[in-house]
Amino acid sequence: MDTQRWKSLAAVAGRWSAGLLFAALLAAVAALAVGRIGYGLRYEPVLTGSMSPGLPTGSLLVLAPVDATRITAGQVIAFRPPKPYGEPGGAPVVHRVASLTQDSGTTVLTTKGDANPVADPWHIDLASGTYSREVAHIPYAGQLVILVRSIGLTGFAAIATGFLALVLAARALRASLQAPAPAAEPHPVGTVTSNTGTSLPQSPSPRTDGTPEARPRAGHAIPLPEPPS
Repeated sequence: MDTQRWKSLAAVAGRWSAGLLFAALLAAVAALAVGRIGYGLRYEPVLTGSMSPGLPTGSLLVLAPVDATRITAGQVIAFRPPKPYGEPGGAPVVHRVASLTQDSGTTVLTTKGDANPVADPWHIDLASGTYSREVAHIPYAGQLVILVRSIGLTGFAAIATGFLALVLAARALRASLQAPAPAAEPHPVGTVTSNTGTSLPQSPSPRTDGTPEARPRAGHAIPLPEPPS
């Protein structure tokens, strides 16, 4: 297979790869939007290694609302710690339920990070909180959420637009470099192009049969054929 064919195949593969990647991103965004709107799902990035190795830092957690009465020991849940450990509206903590105990008719929730040596210092009244349970997690996808939150949605859209423009410009440049050069126009037979671009008459080619070429002599007229009677 020649080099030109390999280049053509590589260009086609590159276009298909870029198209498939863009389609996959659109499908992922659409799925997240449907889950958020239709099923009340939440998406939280894993910011620390307290739940590693099961939930590594930078993963994206998919969380679904769960009623407090359905929480059991061993579940991974998202919640907001009570004061003084947390503030209303602050970032939720995602830890595993270590125990559920009864204290004077109140169910007390204790949690623990899988990578932490001891349980969390707080004890939560189960009936006083709002909780979500882990449905799934997507490795590395949480980095994108962290980036969007740090620069804002407008900044992220500007970066994505600039990146797309660079990709399109690179593809256009590659296509122009791979385009074949235009073929030179052939000159008419019997003419020679001068340096100024004008066509000059070309001298007759020498005879190849050995017969000397007839040339008029100086001072002699060339006989002309008689017209037919």
